[in-house]
Amino acid sequence: MLEHVDYEFIKNEQRQNEISRYCDEYEEKVITLLETISRKLKALREEYEPIIGFGNCDEIDGYVWDNRF
Repeated sequence: MLEHVDYEFIKNEQRQNEISRYCDEYEEKVITLLETISRKLKALREEYEPIIGFGNCDEIDGYVWDNRF
């Protein structure tokens, strides 16, 4: 006698795994993008800070340049 196979359950599990994999890949891309933006902002800051004259302002350090999340 054949055992009952819940194909809907298997299909849902596969779908959830695909969604999880997609989310993980998307999260990695977002993190990479944020790191790239952070590096570029830091480079811009190093270039323009002496011209603008902000100096080592803690408010800028803590909020704009280093706060990734």
